[in-house]
Amino acid sequence: MKYVGLFVLLLLGCTKNTVRQDEQLLIDRQWQVTAFTVEPGWLHPQDSVLITNLLLATEACARDDFYTFDANGIYTHHRGELRCNSNEPVSTNSRWTLSYNQDKRWLSIAGTPYYEVEVQRLEEGRMDWYIDFLPLGDGVSRSAKMTLTAR
Repeated sequence: MKYVGLFVLLLLGCTKNTVRQDEQLLIDRQWQVTAFTVEPGWLHPQDSVLITNLLLATEACARDDFYTFDANGIYTHHRGELRCNSNEPVSTNSRWTLSYNQDKRWLSIAGTPYYEVEVQRLEEGRMDWYIDFLPLGDGVSRSAKMTLTAR
């Protein structure tokens, strides 16, 4: 019984070290979305084209945006050179946290459309996010996978 406390301490220490290692892979890089797919797809209401590749369906002014995460927990959405709206700020800030729950890695970004995403892959220069979508008015549940690459 006296070793149970030591085991719990070691387990918690490993989790904190894992989060710290993952945070080091995340911070001080410029992340850009390089793939964004949704399953199942849905029919575009105007031209009835099946949409599964959200990146191709995204305007160029949003595709050149990039994101940074700093060690102080600040997430910044940087607008690229193309602007969707001339009144948009060059960048906007929010807070981010990385955590583990139920054997999954979660990235929370306050005030963004995603709020919390499952980080399925995080390695040097690449991360994959998994996002569950609420139904889009058609009652179909969807999931999306987003790949971000360090530039």
